[in-house]
Amino acid sequence: MDLPSPTSVDGMYQYMIGLLLVLVVVFGLFFGAAYLGVL
Repeated sequence: MDLPSPTSVDGMYQYMIGLLLVLVVVFGLFFGAAYLGVL
């Protein structure tokens, strides 16, 4: 997988979007597992 270089503004924008998506997925899985664990 090729990450865009964060030097240009467009590359930085895509980099931030990708990082945000990864964080959302990780937190979603974590809270989903915790929620199912409580139930």
